[in-house]
Amino acid sequence: DRISRETFRDAVAYLWHQDAPDIIPIVVGGDDLTVVMDGYSSLEFTKRFMIEFCDRTASDPDIQPILECAGLPQLGMCAGISIAKPHFPFSQSYHLAESLMNNAKQVKSQYGKDSIALDFHILYDSVSTSIADIRRRLMIGEEGQTRVLTAKPYVVRKGEAWGNEGAGPNEEWREVHDYDQFDKAREAIAKLPLSQACNVRDALFADLKDTQESEWAFMLSAYKKEGFEEAWRKVKPDNGNQLYVQVGPDPENNLGNREYTYFLDALEALKFQKER
Repeated sequence: DRISRETFRDAVAYLWHQDAPDIIPIVVGGDDLTVVMDGYSSLEFTKRFMIEFCDRTASDPDIQPILECAGLPQLGMCAGISIAKPHFPFSQSYHLAESLMNNAKQVKSQYGKDSIALDFHILYDSVSTSIADIRRRLMIGEEGQTRVLTAKPYVVRKGEAWGNEGAGPNEEWREVHDYDQFDKAREAIAKLPLSQACNVRDALFADLKDTQESEWAFMLSAYKKEGFEEAWRKVKPDNGNQLYVQVGPDPENNLGNREYTYFLDALEALKFQKER
């Protein structure tokens, strides 16, 4: 509880230093935090709070006995961020954020309870649906392949005490859901004209994958001088300049071979920031 309050104060002070708007705390206690804040700062605030909170638990003398009993080097944390219009009902936004947080907790089965992860969604309309329905619309089947147009939730930091009942951590899962790769994708797409980025977004839902990759290659070449190609290559260097990342089949969800892209998530976050 003490660490939570201290970390919250420091995170708020950092945002104020960045000239960010005020934050309204709803719950600040134990490892529970609920706040209402300006959505433009929400990703940065959440990531900063989680990392600082978990780092402090690793070195706090009052927490050490508990960590030793639990076999953990530090506590972990997961978060859900629901970004909605100011007049959107708070209760619906809260429940959406809770669902996003529970979705982020997938990281615990892959990397243990000391992991850090987050999930977010931006509501552009007044209709709130379940996360399962939202994500289902982002999966497109195509001849034994499933194109998944989101890589959420994102792993901010993987834990050291994986607890997958002896199966070991799933490195492929971590690589797909890596927050750093999402962040690099956001930086790369910022080098594209917004109109061109929106054209790519529309093609994700309308065109075949081969057509999308051909148009993507043209886009990389057309905006090479702006540094777009170089920036996108940093997202996942071993994947070259491809729009999609190829991963193995997902037997639990009967998806067959899967291909993920960071583009839609990065564009969503980037567009939201640009409207500030």
